[in-house]
Amino acid sequence: MRRSELPTMRRSWKAATVEGEELADVPAWLRAALAMMDADDTGELDKAEVVYFMKRIRKLIQAKKNDNGELDYADFPDSVKAAMAVWDADASGSVSVGELTAAANAQKKMQEENRVM
Repeated sequence: MRRSELPTMRRSWKAATVEGEELADVPAWLRAALAMMDADDTGELDKAEVVYFMKRIRKLIQAKKNDNGELDYADFPDSVKAAMAVWDADASGSVSVGELTAAANAQKKMQEENRVM
């Protein structure tokens, strides 16, 4: 599908439009999804935003199928990535249940010693 063929969603979510045609009664869940997809906050979705969001959904579906107990943090905000990188003992780009448990135990121990992690 070419970029010009992709529908454009405008963020007057109460009166969203697709290719200039007004849509009535856009459900709240759809408005929320569209807002999440609109990375540059322009009120419109471009092809790159749609493709990126679909890739994230595909990763979530695959993770659910794999059910490997790991949390891939590549798509999180930088502040979250920094914290998770500390917990990622093997530098794999994901935090396993074991790594998360170790981080939680370390946090608990530091709190008991009146230190902050």
